[in-house]
Amino acid sequence: AASVQNKVAQAEYNLARARDTLSTMQAGADAKTVQMAQASYDAAKASLEEARATLESATMVAPFDGTVTSVGVEVGDLVSSGTKVVTLADLSKLEVVATVDETEISQVKVGQSASITFDALSGARFTGKVVEVPLAGQLVQNVVSYDVVLSMEGSGGESLLPGMTANVTIVTGQKQHVLLLPALAIAQDDSGDV
Repeated sequence: AASVQNKVAQAEYNLARARDTLSTMQAGADAKTVQMAQASYDAAKASLEEARATLESATMVAPFDGTVTSVGVEVGDLVSSGTKVVTLADLSKLEVVATVDETEISQVKVGQSASITFDALSGARFTGKVVEVPLAGQLVQNVVSYDVVLSMEGSGGESLLPGMTANVTIVTGQKQHVLLLPALAIAQDDSGDV
């Protein structure tokens, strides 16, 4: 970026010099000399615009306000278009990505509430909501799983950091005023469960 800034400074100097030359020529020179000075001025102006465009494209601007969580390069490293330079996180809007097995994914819907705990914060319990259920899963070790995204609510003063292990319980259904029995209390006969 320093070399690009030097090019911009040099282009600005060349433009100012060309402008002075043009002004001097316009004051009393012949048409051909004025035309040459005008061409020199136009070339210097084009060089300045090109140097400014190069500087602008060499400057990285984050798409949102956040915190740099990792830096993947050092000053002087050669980078290509696929190089991860920095990782930026918006720590004010944390989300949890929960892996749900294919046998349970059909019960998960956007908007369902969830209870979230973290191994690193014993005793702290958070609430969340399902904000995204993917249409396609991932096959890992012959098991298809889905990455469900949940919002985090009430995560103000805690020391939550990206990458922490979370335990998620998604509420897929609720019933009120029902009879709850232990499984051992139910027996089967000819008429069914009794």
